[in-house]
Amino acid sequence: MKTSIRSSDAGAMSSRPGPGWRGGWLALALGAALWSLAAPAADNAQTDRLALAREYVANAKPHGFLDHLPPPDPDADADRLRLARAVRAMPREVLAQSLAVALAERASLEQLREAAAYARSDAGRFAADCFARMPFAGARGEGCFGSDEDQQPLFAQVVAAQSGVPGQVYQLAAQGMQGAIADALRALMASDDDTRRFFDDYCARQPQAGPCPSLRPPSGATPTAESRIHD
Repeated sequence: MKTSIRSSDAGAMSSRPGPGWRGGWLALALGAALWSLAAPAADNAQTDRLALAREYVANAKPHGFLDHLPPPDPDADADRLRLARAVRAMPREVLAQSLAVALAERASLEQLREAAAYARSDAGRFAADCFARMPFAGARGEGCFGSDEDQQPLFAQVVAAQSGVPGQVYQLAAQGMQGAIADALRALMASDDDTRRFFDDYCARQPQAGPCPSLRPPSGATPTAESRIHD
């Protein structure tokens, strides 16, 4: 007995998925699941890097030298005196946060872990204080890395650290200094009309002097300190 297949049945059968369709959908589902897992993992890593960068900046104080800048000569011109006042008045919390954000973008999680642990140590704290004063303590850093025998073990640890990962991270932090100073000055200008008027006038007269190139927004953009700093 012959069995006839209606044309409608034949069409339905020909439109059914082939045996490989399940594998294709399974691959898509697996890919979506992996992506959904990878996105939070990436976010967590970024959050961890920023937390460690904040801790590192708080202890290593790569911006500490700003608190040891010698005052300008009393007979310095008005611009230099006003610039010195602005540097002293810059909000340090904005400066530190900007440094941490930039450092978290440059350093790996492993680098930040090692550098943060070193910055918490006695040698790290000793180095932070010394490096903040060294540019203004003479060529040999008198009063910093002295000849005190009690300091020699710390000095040896600092030397070893500076040739390793902590030294690399310190250099990475220093790379963000110019942008961090600009962010802090912008925050000061936003809160103090006198400072804003000074920099508007000063940078109009001397657009390439001091912090003016960094304060100038990029072409087509109007960034603020808040635009670069994320909690």
